[in-house]
Amino acid sequence: MKETHAKTYIYFRDRLQELIRAALLEAGIAADPERLYQLATASNALIDGLWMEGGALPEAFAPGELSQIGLTSVGAIIGLSLEA
Repeated sequence: MKETHAKTYIYFRDRLQELIRAALLEAGIAADPERLYQLATASNALIDGLWMEGGALPEAFAPGELSQIGLTSVGAIIGLSLEA
């Protein structure tokens, strides 16, 4: 189980890192690989936490509330507004 989790975690974190890199570049912000790694790791931790909260207490959140929290919070982590 640990090996499977490691593979999927690394895949998702790396994909998230590339998406963050693309968003920052589009905004004219350069970031070195170490910084992108840190941003992706922090964003992934936030997403995992929201997923756990939503799974444990789904009735505690309004429809779309966790997604909105995720967009606002990941945006704050990476320094961009992710809201349309």
